[in-house]
Amino acid sequence: MANQQFDVFLCHNSEDKPAIKEIAAQLKAQNIKPWLDEWELRPGFEWQDILEDQIGQINSAAIFIGNNGLGPWQKQELKAFLREFNDQNCPIIPVLLNSAPKIPKLPLFLKGKTWVDFRSQSPNPFSQLIWGITGERKAIIDDPIITIPDPTTIKANPITIKPDSITTETKKLEWVGDWFVHVGEGETRTWADCVKYGFISAGQGVRYSGSLKKLEIGSTIYAYMAGLGYVGLGKVIQKAIPIKDFTVGSEKTPLLEVELQAKYPGANSDNLALSEWVVGVKWLKTFPKEQARRFVGAFANQNIACKLTNKATLEFLREEFGWAGDWFVNVGEGNGQRAWEDCVRYEFMSAGQGARFANAIKKLEVGSTVYAYIGGSGYVGFGSVIEKAVLIQEFSVGPQNVPLLEMDLKSDGLHKNSDSVELSEWVVRIKWIKTFPREQAHWFSGAFAHRSAVCKLRERKTLDFLHRKFGE
Repeated sequence: MANQQFDVFLCHNSEDKPAIKEIAAQLKAQNIKPWLDEWELRPGFEWQDILEDQIGQINSAAIFIGNNGLGPWQKQELKAFLREFNDQNCPIIPVLLNSAPKIPKLPLFLKGKTWVDFRSQSPNPFSQLIWGITGERKAIIDDPIITIPDPTTIKANPITIKPDSITTETKKLEWVGDWFVHVGEGETRTWADCVKYGFISAGQGVRYSGSLKKLEIGSTIYAYMAGLGYVGLGKVIQKAIPIKDFTVGSEKTPLLEVELQAKYPGANSDNLALSEWVVGVKWLKTFPKEQARRFVGAFANQNIACKLTNKATLEFLREEFGWAGDWFVNVGEGNGQRAWEDCVRYEFMSAGQGARFANAIKKLEVGSTVYAYIGGSGYVGFGSVIEKAVLIQEFSVGPQNVPLLEMDLKSDGLHKNSDSVELSEWVVRIKWIKTFPREQAHWFSGAFAHRSAVCKLRERKTLDFLHRKFGE
């Protein structure tokens, strides 16, 4: 043990362990060897002896400060490093985590030092940290994420793969609603509860709950656990609300009244600023945390929720988790039955004039994402379902809830058979994210198309094409 050399000692409060483990993994991906107690302290040995032995073999120290401040052991370790600093002139780097207060309380000897601030993304905090450790200033990447290996090496073994080489180039895709969401397992939440009751949560501070409120109905989320990997793929079906208002099951039982594994899920539930906030999720595929999916170089971030555009990571996740809830939906303008202009203006999609077509559109759940297609033209719209199918006579629009059939419609076909439950049009409400006139429809030779009113969209080449055309 004493002969090992380490680049940096990670001095931290144990309450900040998940964030520190994530940063440690990022450093290892940059060929920087961190000393982390959980990785280096062998069970059965006196930790004081091992730590004292190792301090002399470490080239720098990073002192992490979060919302929990300095831990008691941090203060002892700091004293030892001060002595080493005097003798060896090794750098001591104060690092402010995302959770650090606006005005952090720094020990006197740290106040004169240049710190690394993960609360701000400019300059890149991860690049700054590496500069402090190595003395070499180089651009790493735009976001504080792990560097990306060649994606062709990922398939062999997604959990233990070690690429032969690592590149600092980060390739991004157009964003089409995919989100990285940090589970943040602890005393107020567990992954098992999230899966069982269909939700994801964050809280104990506005910084955390505020991030979760970015998620809209229809957002695709990939759930991540620090130090483990990705454990779930789901669609948001309910926007963030305080945990005391969130209900589960057909009987709408308050979440706080069901049997949860988390010790204190209701902590601060009477304080909206500190309460857990909960997002309803329809999980499409999940793994136990012991089977989390990851590869060396996968995107990871300390934020609760952030847009996921990293190409290698998304390709890996799409292969591991499969279909992500995207649907092909045929506008069906034939014989003047429907008009795309009506769908866009009044935010809906419809199908009917027979049980086969009506049943197809009833497959769309709240949170489903749809790509609208016009036969002979191409793809014209991308949106998310915010209300399940209802009879057209029951569908209303606008702040005054005016029945759709009373609006100024381009197509008269929507009225056809509206008095017949078997033959009527059925309508789903859509929040359109991006639309094009039919004259600007997007298409390429070989793109997926189908005569069905609705079907799952899985074809990768078509999805990649649509992501480019409809993404940000």
